[in-house]
Amino acid sequence: MTCSIACRGVLNDGTLSDLIADGQVLGNASPESEVNALNAFFTPTGTFEASGATRDESPANTFDFTSAYVALKVGRQTAYIYNSAGATQTITYSGNPAGGLSHVTYVGTPGTPSSGPGNPPTPQVPLPAGVFLLGGALGALGVARRRT
Repeated sequence: MTCSIACRGVLNDGTLSDLIADGQVLGNASPESEVNALNAFFTPTGTFEASGATRDESPANTFDFTSAYVALKVGRQTAYIYNSAGATQTITYSGNPAGGLSHVTYVGTPGTPSSGPGNPPTPQVPLPAGVFLLGGALGALGVARRRT
């Protein structure tokens, strides 16, 4: 398999490798199981929804994709490829077309917070109560100073 620009394979531990991806045996592969596996790689930052996945049941050996990830189902294994360029990629699968690539699932949008381990979602951090207490104390000191 080759990518036209820059893509990386997803390994079991959620790290990325140049054009090498670990194959996952998912049993009955479906968009849901593929998205769940992808999310498990990047826990706790995995945030993909199965409803956002698109599946191509009869891909050609050469196809384009713009998604953040593509899952390639080859035999009993599913390999995940990360679109590290964030642009339109052309993948060429050079394996046996008859017994090889059965379907492709596209997941995520490049450039979104959930689009890769190098770009995890930014957690929303609430302002601690101490900020309001400090602001109130400084305001009270200012009022007290004016009175004297």
